[in-house]
Amino acid sequence: MKLDEITLMEIQDYINELDEKVGLKPETMEDVLKAIDKHRTELKNLRLVTVSGLVCPLCESDNIHNRSGYNICFDCGHHF
Repeated sequence: MKLDEITLMEIQDYINELDEKVGLKPETMEDVLKAIDKHRTELKNLRLVTVSGLVCPLCESDNIHNRSGYNICFDCGHHF
């Protein structure tokens, strides 16, 4: 199942509302939140790819990563 960040937030909101309305067991809430956090971490790791050969135009660092289609310098934070 492929879930993006927005879908994960919607699931978490739905589970929280469901818990407020019917009172889920603490173990159930813990399991659901762990699963969402695990998937969110995997999603972030998949989107973060080191890009070799690129240099930041601002600070000339080669610590460049691609995140969801754009490059980000991890030294100065510049997006390009």
